Amino acid sequence: MKCAERPISRPPGAPDRADVVASLGTMYHSRYLRFSALSDLEEAIKFIKMAVEDSKPFDAKNSLRSSILGSLYEQRYQRNREYDDLENAIKLTSDSLSAPSDNPTRGVLLNNFAVAISTRYEYRKAQAVEDLEEAIKLMELRVSITPRDNLNERSHGLWILGKLYIERFKLLGSRGTKLIEPAVKNLEEALDTVPKEDPKRIHFIWNLSQALELRYRISHSFDDLNKMVTLLRESWSCRAAQPRSLVLASVLSAAQYAKLGMLKEASALYKQGLGLLDKVNLRYVGGSDQENFFTESIPPELGSIAVGICFLAGEDASSCLRLLELSRGLIMGGVIDSRCDVSDLRSQHPDLCNRYDQLRIEVDSPVLRESTDQLTQGPTYRRREKAVDELEEVMDSIRKLPGFEGFQLPPCAEDLQAMACEGPIVILNCLEIGGHAIIVTPEAIKSLEFPQGFYEKVTTQMAVFKQCLKWNRSNYASKTKDMKMFLAWLWEDVVKPVFRKLNILSENDKGKGPHQDPEELPRVWWIGVGPLAAAPFHAAGNHSKGSRENTLSRAISSYTPTIKALRYAREKPLDLLKKSKPRILTVAMPTTPGGVWSSLKASEEVERISDVVDKTQWLSATKLNCPTTAKVTTEMPLHDVIHFACHGDSDDNSPSNSALILQKNEEEIDRLTVEQMSHMNLRDAQIAYLSACSTAENSSKLALADESLFIASAFQLAGFNHVLATRWASFDDACLIVATEFYKLLFEGGPHGNEREGGHRRVSLVFHKAVLRLREMYRAQPIKWASFIHTGA
Repeated sequence: MKCAERPISRPPGAPDRADVVASLGTMYHSRYLRFSALSDLEEAIKFIKMAVEDSKPFDAKNSLRSSILGSLYEQRYQRNREYDDLENAIKLTSDSLSAPSDNPTRGVLLNNFAVAISTRYEYRKAQAVEDLEEAIKLMELRVSITPRDNLNERSHGLWILGKLYIERFKLLGSRGTKLIEPAVKNLEEALDTVPKEDPKRIHFIWNLSQALELRYRISHSFDDLNKMVTLLRESWSCRAAQPRSLVLASVLSAAQYAKLGMLKEASALYKQGLGLLDKVNLRYVGGSDQENFFTESIPPELGSIAVGICFLAGEDASSCLRLLELSRGLIMGGVIDSRCDVSDLRSQHPDLCNRYDQLRIEVDSPVLRESTDQLTQGPTYRRREKAVDELEEVMDSIRKLPGFEGFQLPPCAEDLQAMACEGPIVILNCLEIGGHAIIVTPEAIKSLEFPQGFYEKVTTQMAVFKQCLKWNRSNYASKTKDMKMFLAWLWEDVVKPVFRKLNILSENDKGKGPHQDPEELPRVWWIGVGPLAAAPFHAAGNHSKGSRENTLSRAISSYTPTIKALRYAREKPLDLLKKSKPRILTVAMPTTPGGVWSSLKASEEVERISDVVDKTQWLSATKLNCPTTAKVTTEMPLHDVIHFACHGDSDDNSPSNSALILQKNEEEIDRLTVEQMSHMNLRDAQIAYLSACSTAENSSKLALADESLFIASAFQLAGFNHVLATRWASFDDACLIVATEFYKLLFEGGPHGNEREGGHRRVSLVFHKAVLRLREMYRAQPIKWASFIHTGA
């Protein structure tokens, strides 16, 4: 690419400049298809656009380039959902058809215009039926002019046409089998022209299976049902397909088997599919590109559904938990693996690690449609199959090395139980087919089944909870009342049964009597899955004075995205109180540029922390007031504790862009984002206190909810054992009270004080006490005190 970029400095109109620029754009697009990095698509658009501008307006070559540019805009629209891109795509692909009808690339031009307007149909649906009809006519024309011996182009056209027929059938409803027949016919013909070893065959199978299922719903023909099952079996056995395609093939097939009541087969397929996720290569793309993979390629709540099916199939809690660990927190888990398993392999066996990396990239890259001759693509397919075999051999070799027996494998039952050494880990899963709690203790991994109707209650109550967080001054009283009722339900229906299973709460305990000393309370880690991902288990219950019917009175709560993340948080001991001179960095943003951010009591909060530090005489502190992101990231590696008193911004659509708000200059904000923090690896990091709004808010779109991508989890990835954060928008005075109390309790008694409370437990305990103090002041306002949570070790 660097060599190809050299002629670009020549003036527009220079000989061959447009061809070179177009070739460079094509290279970037090929790399985009391989790694899904949006930056490569941006570069492809830039260079193809330059080529179009440098070419003669109406020649055949430029018509093709204009159409390709339109197709690139359509692909960017699919990523960013910016309607301007879609309008550009439609205009460019439409204008390109003004080329003479004998243009040899007319089939491609028709295809690209049809795809663009069908995408507009997806955007507008019932308001754009004419777009769907026009797309069908264009694709019918495209197929009719494609020579029958051009198998690649013809099969691709038939495939798209079949998908459009399916959309028309869904739109117009069930009118007998007449409307679905063209879809089945075209997709069957498309599949017949694709060799068994061709990786794209898997996509054709999915859509043909979909058409057969739709026809079966009307005809009830067992022939359709048997064909569908046979095709699905074939789809997940295509060895030349990308792992990400095989994952989707397996889970879609599993879902169909589950519909048919074939639970054992469905369970086996979920295990097979989720077991391939470690071969999906996401290490070379950024956070937003990784998010796009999960949004576009992985069905929402995949892990939750898989575990539910496995429970119904009779699998034990240990197997279900291992499956859940395979399917959740994959972006975070990939970073952890690269810093643990892969990093260790690279340092001890660099050649083997390089071979492993090369094969992962090769196996998870698409086979591009560069040739129309399927005979010439045969060696490509065979090489892909050989690479799959070689990757398996390399992974087997790695796992035979001392210390690498569990390389890229989920932890075994014994390892999972060992992680409960400081307190039980509770995973709460909920979906339509049933709800379960998986409870991990040092002695066993067991499950608790929730009663029928649990899913309906959860979805209803979680909707109420989310509405409670949309409070303002005028509705605060009513939202507070709703929050109290929600927390009471969460205790009775979810937390209380779990505590009884753990013997934290006896059957005869009525919640009366003296409160237990917080120092004697057990620790519990919570992991919410699917609809329960954002549930505040730590705050469940009745918090009226004298009541012990609540989580705070029974346990010290912590959260972790996955058990793998918990293990990562515990890799470093908490030696903060054993150091001769621990270092604390405070970051205060009392005012924020931009005119939309409220003033904060950040300076007062930092001053109170400084008073605590000064009284100890064995701590050192650095203060940053309204700093830039660059200044903060420079100072962070030099400190053990980081305290932010600033605004937080949670991005629901792109969690990697969620950020703590800092200051670039007096007029402009700066952002310390989740993606930036995830790339940091701080060896001395111990505690991150994020005194800002929504730093542990999990409000991502459904496909990303189980990834637990938020500001607090990014600080865990950066190396902090403990992250103190907020689940929703926090009150300024509440932040001030909790932070002051936390540091006062943490450092009282000197550097070696309270040894019996030492280690990781000490941080969660003193934070628990600080939140208890705030609750005592504002018992009747759970919205105010319940947002504070501890995550990590």
